[in-house]
Amino acid sequence: MINNSLEITSTAFNTYYMSPRRRLMGLLPDQAPKRALEIGCGAGANLYLLKLKYPSVETFGVEIRAEAAEIARREKFVDNIYISDFLSEEAPVFERNMFDVIIMSHVLEHFPKPEIVIEKALNWLTDKGQILIALPNVRHISVLVSLIFKGDFKYEDSGILDRTHLRFYTRKSATRFLEGNGLSVDKVESDIVGSNSVRLSKWSAGMMDDFASHAYNFIVTKKRFP
Repeated sequence: MINNSLEITSTAFNTYYMSPRRRLMGLLPDQAPKRALEIGCGAGANLYLLKLKYPSVETFGVEIRAEAAEIARREKFVDNIYISDFLSEEAPVFERNMFDVIIMSHVLEHFPKPEIVIEKALNWLTDKGQILIALPNVRHISVLVSLIFKGDFKYEDSGILDRTHLRFYTRKSATRFLEGNGLSVDKVESDIVGSNSVRLSKWSAGMMDDFASHAYNFIVTKKRFP
């Protein structure tokens, strides 16, 4: 039985690793999945939300940070948790067509070869399964202002210019990357957070959402070949 709250006793991961991506999870299908996997699940907040919506789903999470994974295990946010680098030899290997939903929330940008992550995930996804992906938007106005008017940018501890990011995306480049690696983009939504970004979106009637979006949320399926 899972907890009824996202509150946890530890404060180490109650922000970055315990922040559910509600807009991304809002793209979930109406039909209940049997099994769901999250790659880079942190302390399990997204899978917790999934379980709240579909109590019968069996959830699996892979997380490299032992402290975050331990919270997921202790608080029962995830049914099955694996502490591992996803691309290491010790990473778990799942059966083909095992998952109806696979979640990659702000994780692909951390891999030197994200296409390998996609390739592995496709093997585990059912024919009618869906992948939920969130990617930060490097075209955000906060990045552009610094580049255009200051001729500079600085890496940060978190956010769009997180110092651990190895890849950078815009809406177009993210779509091209996903479609070029065997996926069909069913839906993409802007993830607009922060008062300034919200005002920019409203002021422009949505026409400047490419600059207001901190990230983009994608729901994708296997590309259908004739």
